[in-house]
Amino acid sequence: MASSAAILALMVKVAAYSGDADDSTESRVILMTPLAAAIAEASSSLEEQAALLAQSYRESGWARYVLENRCEDGPVGAQCDAGKSRGPFQVKAWCKAAWDAESSLQEQYVGGARCALRLYRAGKARCRGEPAGGFSMQLSTFGRGSEFCSRLWAVARSRLASRYALILGK
Repeated sequence: MASSAAILALMVKVAAYSGDADDSTESRVILMTPLAAAIAEASSSLEEQAALLAQSYRESGWARYVLENRCEDGPVGAQCDAGKSRGPFQVKAWCKAAWDAESSLQEQYVGGARCALRLYRAGKARCRGEPAGGFSMQLSTFGRGSEFCSRLWAVARSRLASRYALILGK
C-alpha cells in the first residue's frame, strides 16, 4: 500500500480543476492533504487506494468547492447532483458518516471513502472480480444483465484506477 504522502504526491501532479487553475502548489497540497490521508486510512490495498483516487477524481475533479463542501458554489450542472451527493466520492445521504455535519472534514472524507469502498467491493463481487463492476455499483440505479459489469464509463474509470495503481506501486 502507498502512504498518504505518496497518494498526495500523485494528486498534486494531476492537473487542477479548471476553476482552481490559479491555485499554487502549496494551496493544493493543503487542500488535498486530508483527502490523501482519508484514502490511506480507509483502504486496505493498493487497488482500493487507486479505486478511491479514480472515483474521487472523476466525481469531483478534486475541485476546491467540492472538497470544501460548497457544492452550491459550483457551476450549473456540477453542483454535486443538485445537492444530493457530497464530498469527493459523491456519496448520497445513505452514507451518514460523509454527511455528518458534527464531524470534521477529515472524518467526513474517511466516512465517504468507506462508503464508496463498500459499493466498490459489492460491485466487484457481483461482476466476478471485475473492477469496472465496482465502479458501476456507484450508480443509484444498478441495472441488470451483463452490461452492468462493462459500462463504458466504468471501464474507463477502471483504467484510470489501473494507471494510478501503477504510479503508486513504483
